[in-house]
Amino acid sequence: MELTPDQIKIAKLEQTLIEVMTELRAARALNEKLSALIDNLNKNLEEKEKPVKTEYNKRIRLESPSTSGDDNDSPVEEEPLADSQSEEESSMDEDEMEVPNEKTDDKTNDKTDDFPPLPNPKPVVQLPPPPKPTTKAQVFTILSLMGI
Repeated sequence: MELTPDQIKIAKLEQTLIEVMTELRAARALNEKLSALIDNLNKNLEEKEKPVKTEYNKRIRLESPSTSGDDNDSPVEEEPLADSQSEEESSMDEDEMEVPNEKTDDKTNDKTDDFPPLPNPKPVVQLPPPPKPTTKAQVFTILSLMGI
C-alpha cells in the first residue's frame, strides 16, 4: 500500500503537531512551577520584611515606658525582643512548610488543560527519504523553464 503525497504531508503535519503540543504542555508546566516559586519567594520576602518593622515598633513601645524611671529597662527590652524574634522565626518556618502545599493543591485542583487530550498515536508510517538538495544550476534551470 503506497501513500499519496498528500497522505505523507498529513502524517508529517500530525507528527509535528503532536510534538509541538507536547513541548507546549511541558513549557506550561515549567511556567506554573516558576510562578509558584516566585510567589513563594515574594511571600517569604514580605514575611522577612514585616518582622523588622514589628521589631522596631516593639522596641519603640518598650523604650517609651522606660522614661518613667525604671532601672531595669535593658533586660525588659531584650526578653520581649528575643521572644518576638523566636515567634516570628517559628511562624516563618510554618508558612514555608504550608505555602508549597497550598500552591500544589491550587494548581492541581483549579487548573484545567486548555488542550484536548492527545490522540492515540498512529502506527509509524515509513516515509520516503527526503529529496536531495537542489544545486544552484538546477534552481536556475527550473526558473528558466518556468519563464522567470
